[in-house]
Amino acid sequence: GKGLDLLEETILAVSEVLDLRGDRSGPAEGVILEAKLDRQRGNVATVLMKRGTLTPGAIICAGTSWCKVRTLQNEHSQELLSVGPSMPVEVVGWKNIPEAGDLVIEAKCETVSESLAMVKEVVEVRERRIESERMVKGIEEINLTRRSDREAREAAAEEGEGVVEKEEKKGVRKFPLIIKADVQGSLEAVLGEISSLPSHEIIADIVMSGIGPPTESEIDTAAAVNASILAFNLPIDKTIHATAHAKKVTLESHKVIYKLLDRVTELLLSALPPTEYMVVNGEAEILQVFEIKVKKKEVENIAGCRVLTGKVLWSSRVRVLRDNVEIYDGSLKTFRHVKKDITEAVKGAECGMAFEKFGGFQPGDKVQSYTIAKKPRTSL
Repeated sequence: GKGLDLLEETILAVSEVLDLRGDRSGPAEGVILEAKLDRQRGNVATVLMKRGTLTPGAIICAGTSWCKVRTLQNEHSQELLSVGPSMPVEVVGWKNIPEAGDLVIEAKCETVSESLAMVKEVVEVRERRIESERMVKGIEEINLTRRSDREAREAAAEEGEGVVEKEEKKGVRKFPLIIKADVQGSLEAVLGEISSLPSHEIIADIVMSGIGPPTESEIDTAAAVNASILAFNLPIDKTIHATAHAKKVTLESHKVIYKLLDRVTELLLSALPPTEYMVVNGEAEILQVFEIKVKKKEVENIAGCRVLTGKVLWSSRVRVLRDNVEIYDGSLKTFRHVKKDITEAVKGAECGMAFEKFGGFQPGDKVQSYTIAKKPRTSL
């Protein structure tokens, strides 16, 4: 910020010496500085005039929006009858909210209807071009994904590794989002905060973003790419809500930025696999090892156990510990009390166990019966 005062003085001095003046004649031209949805005035855009003179009733277009100027207001909310070059002004009457940086051009024809027809045609051409570019980009992304999948399969076939494992090694997941906001400043703040979220496992993929309430076309896009739509400080029409519900698109509006960010975090966490953890149902101690003949020359070791805590379940996985070090993890092959097959043994009960493909246990080893439980992720 240093030297701005000096720069301003220099510019004013040079312009005065060279007698530099903006051209007030011809169609109005300018640039959008900021745009927002005002609850009382509707769509409002702040325009910095570059040339020409802008008056109420003029027909202008900017990007994919057009406007029949209803009112012109300065920074003190005073209505103006005309605005010339180098003057910032709030323009009220936009069909939809333009984006910051869009060029503003006035359409001057013999009649108002001709001017309106001209700007609408220009806007339609621009929208078609943007839609075609979006479709081309979508096709390119699909082709890229297919190419990556094909290469992963080929590599997996050569290395003997599953495609899923290869995909997991490739990188982070993506969660598609569409973000809308009331003004450009708010939109940039929201996008900045979203980009700062931890991204080592999953990232928010911003498919679209813009100013103004969500539209039906954006809901169609969200449905096509399985995206969620989050709006900041914007009212959402009941019809749009109904359309989103019918197409199973998540559509929400938040008035506090940290609540919107919390919701983004929740959506990202919901797309991650749950955290798995072990729940020990019971523990038994091997007291003695018995050998029994299962075939003519085949001997199988049976662990004679006593349940110390909880209960041992036939349906659960088991692991064998020796000096608190795991030496086996698998399932029970046989589970009996005396000569009767059982499904569980509670604390204090004695039972015999045999393990699938494992017979290297010895007295003093501990047998834990456990299940794997899952819980939703709580942090990125």
